[in-house]
Amino acid sequence: MSKIDALIAKDFKRFEVENNHFNSKHVCLVTGAGGSIGSEISKQLLDNNIKKLILIESSEFALFTINTELNKIKDDKDLGTEIVPLLQDVGDMVMLEHNLSNYHFDFVYHAAAYKHVNMLELNIASGLRNNIFGTRNLLSFLSGKFNSFTLISTDKAVEPTNYMGLSKRICEHVVLSHTKKNKEKLNIVRFGNVLHSSGSVIPIFEEQIKNGGPVTVTDPEATRFFMTIPEAITLVIASSSLGGSGNIYVLDMGDPVKILDLAIHMIKIAGFDYSFEKDKANTINIKFIGIRKGEKVVEKLSYSDHLNKTTVKGILLADEAKEKYLPIENIYKLLEKNNLQEIKRYLDAK
Repeated sequence: MSKIDALIAKDFKRFEVENNHFNSKHVCLVTGAGGSIGSEISKQLLDNNIKKLILIESSEFALFTINTELNKIKDDKDLGTEIVPLLQDVGDMVMLEHNLSNYHFDFVYHAAAYKHVNMLELNIASGLRNNIFGTRNLLSFLSGKFNSFTLISTDKAVEPTNYMGLSKRICEHVVLSHTKKNKEKLNIVRFGNVLHSSGSVIPIFEEQIKNGGPVTVTDPEATRFFMTIPEAITLVIASSSLGGSGNIYVLDMGDPVKILDLAIHMIKIAGFDYSFEKDKANTINIKFIGIRKGEKVVEKLSYSDHLNKTTVKGILLADEAKEKYLPIENIYKLLEKNNLQEIKRYLDAK
């Protein structure tokens, strides 16, 4: 972690949570285990010395990387956890059955998804089908095979203006619909940006500063919620200890941060002054590039301004009455037909 990373992370760290609801008999499954979110979930589960940790990842390199890292941690700490790396797409039902048919899971954390807003705007069908059908297939196959299931969601699922957010919004309702039909413990955790995740603005700004600028900011009024990855994941894991099912948990990410203020802060941490004038001597130029397709100026974490407290500090509960319902079966049919224009209608209406 660089000096900038460390100082920025310190600014956003707020909660200390102890996850002690695991034991040496627990079997856990993490999908998207090689991503920034899934890998941190995997590390924190391993630290609890559970019986078995099963990793699902569709990228061979990402799976190799996280498996190597976890085994080093395991050896260094002399842990007894069995780590099972599976090169697997959650949308592939045949391979799900081949790899997982003999398991029952105590905790499942579903982090696998396409998450990059701009890339999904260019690959709409792939993004929607991967995220939505992947969630549906995983739940369909795992029904009766787990004690607790947690979907990792995003603030972009609230009043979505892009296809990534829409896909995650629909995934939330895939989970909620499954809960009503199967009476299993399934919950959703929604949060905003985590520092230094893939595609995060932090490493982009850092690289731009390193190269002498300009630092590109979409809009002077743009704001985002931020939290460190370890802190966010500690709360995600803690949410699985809470009772109930069909809940949408929202992480308390504090006040939204102006992207412009963050850029200025990072420039100053790096030892430079900033300027809005191109090629001004001894400064890093800040350049406004405008909001791109699918982006918002301001993000929200819920459909209601009121969030209820839970027994875990840092985890809030969304008001179910304010969370609009999406007709899942209709959306499945539209996806199967690749009827993107009709799906776009949901994006505009919801």
